[in-house]
Amino acid sequence: MQLRTPRQPWEVISIDLMGPYPRSGKGKSYILVATDCFNRWTEAYPLGTATSKTIIETLEREFFSRFGYPRVCLSDNGPQFVSNDMINALKRWGTQGWTTPIYHPRANPVERRNQDLKKGLRAQLVDGKHKSWDTKLPAILFSIR
Repeated sequence: MQLRTPRQPWEVISIDLMGPYPRSGKGKSYILVATDCFNRWTEAYPLGTATSKTIIETLEREFFSRFGYPRVCLSDNGPQFVSNDMINALKRWGTQGWTTPIYHPRANPVERRNQDLKKGLRAQLVDGKHKSWDTKLPAILFSIR
């Protein structure tokens, strides 16, 4: 896999999962992070479960409805990203699925944004209200964009 420089926004996206976190008041435990590899714009979606089905539904409902289908979707080799459900969804979207080498997860550009989100969560949750982490995501995203 050779990741060429994208020529336009939303041509190549990078996705990853963060968590599990303490179950929030809304029943969320994970974060789906999607970063555009052209301009580094990042979106983050709280998830109740970390399944392929949940990821696919969230991408379709929240991400693709706003930005369209990418040409390439880059992820790590997590079971949610290499499942048959995900492979079929990528085909349906007309999107190539690329995975990072198992021995080199930092090859995924979204990993840097994950670190920024973790720092933001720590800063936002100093008051100890850890079950409200999902409500802090919009402010954190605003600060890193």
